[in-house]
Amino acid sequence: MTHEHPTPERMSRQVTEASDAVDAAVATLSKLDHMETVEHVHVYEEIQQVLAETLSSVDDA
Repeated sequence: MTHEHPTPERMSRQVTEASDAVDAAVATLSKLDHMETVEHVHVYEEIQQVLAETLSSVDDA
């Protein structure tokens, strides 16, 4: 099995996409001020899922 080294352009694109995903997930926290406390768990779970998927995609690169 060969492992290709990613090009600088591909790495840059992946970092940008990962950064955008993390920024969007963190921005979601601003919704919490306008939600009932019991609804916070759902938001946290969504954010955790995005962050886990993003980290996994970076690790796979």
